[in-house]
Amino acid sequence: MIFYVSAASQLNLPTQFVQHILANLTGQATNLTREECSNADKRPKQDRDLYDFLWIRGWLRENATEPEAYCLRSPVWLVKAISPAFELKDWASTEYSTWTESRWKRINARIFLVASKKLE
Repeated sequence: MIFYVSAASQLNLPTQFVQHILANLTGQATNLTREECSNADKRPKQDRDLYDFLWIRGWLRENATEPEAYCLRSPVWLVKAISPAFELKDWASTEYSTWTESRWKRINARIFLVASKKLE
């Protein structure tokens, strides 16, 4: 399995896995149709810039023939780390950096819990 992440690479499985876990933990189900979920122009205007929307296949309930799919509204985004120099194809740019790669020797994550004001 490839864990390498770069500016021009395809989306890899571990990245999608983490995105979906975080989206499920922080997101909420909506009543949007599949078309509304996948088309930004058909979503509520107040949500377009704040949330990402994922179509979730859902679970197959007992005595059902099709899974119960739904649209998940989540504050989790994936953004390409690409320099404007790559889009402008200005490789000698002194205005924009052309180095966007990062390498990690190990994979780790940190979660920070914030206590409720009620507990103070």
